[in-house]
Amino acid sequence: MPYPLEIVKKSRELLAERREKATSEAIERRMAVARRAPRALEIEREISTTSARLASAVLSGEDVAAQVRKIREFNLQKQRELSEALRSGGFPPDVLEPRYHCALCRDTGAFQGRLCSCVVQLEKELMYERLGAQASVDLCGFERFDLRYYSEKGSPSAAVSERAVMSKTLSECVKYAQNFSLDSPSLLLIGKPGLGKTHLSLSIAYTVIEGGFDVLYLPFHTLLTRLESARFSKGSAEYQDYLDPVLNCELLVLDDLGSEFTTAFSTSVLYDLVNTRQLRSLPTVINTNLNEGDIASRYGERLHSRLLGCFRVIPFVGEDIRLQKLYSK
Repeated sequence: MPYPLEIVKKSRELLAERREKATSEAIERRMAVARRAPRALEIEREISTTSARLASAVLSGEDVAAQVRKIREFNLQKQRELSEALRSGGFPPDVLEPRYHCALCRDTGAFQGRLCSCVVQLEKELMYERLGAQASVDLCGFERFDLRYYSEKGSPSAAVSERAVMSKTLSECVKYAQNFSLDSPSLLLIGKPGLGKTHLSLSIAYTVIEGGFDVLYLPFHTLLTRLESARFSKGSAEYQDYLDPVLNCELLVLDDLGSEFTTAFSTSVLYDLVNTRQLRSLPTVINTNLNEGDIASRYGERLHSRLLGCFRVIPFVGEDIRLQKLYSK
């Protein structure tokens, strides 16, 4: 799946910057060689005549094999002289060559007629950067989700322990991320504060990016702030420009639903977002501290029906991990 245009465009700009940097630095090194080892540049020019001499030998109709052997010996001799001239000037053998970031494609982005692996990696890094601008990067990783913070003890009101529930929750999130496709269901991660919902939301986002999908992560209150600013300060065009990537990305991760100040505008945005993405069959992951009753009373029955009826609900149980860590110090 191709990444969004903004990512592709940025990657090409960075490739161009890399090429320009490699070229300009090579020119600076060449100028230094001209000052300290001018004979090296003379030898380089002599070597550059090899191709013309070879073509002339072929066209002459004379003993081509002998001519080629003679030119090759000349070239090897000049290469040795060039290395010695550079060494005497205090330069490494490759000082005159541009030092590209990628040796395969020479920072062009293409290798053997295909997109170079360096571009794939660069686009992935830009996706991480976009995600990291809104997220705490150090949270991202299923392997860092510590089940020891959830009690192994059962209770009269629960058939299984908190750890057993959260072990299943972790397993479901890992499976979802590793097998993600555009046919994947939407998820509603629901539970009290401090139970790891943001951690697993980000882990899903990063794993899905690894699969080459377009992922957008946003705290819901941040989304609302930007949309309000765009709509009431800059006009409807700016509003739609910001909203379109949210509606069209292959996976949207909305963090901390319910932390915003609820207004008619916020409820309308949430309904349109959830409804539009469902109609387009695009998966969404939402996490919230609200319980089912809170969702109904805050956002109304229409949204309650869509969130609880059309999303797969993933429960989070236990005691606030942040407080556990604070009290254990």
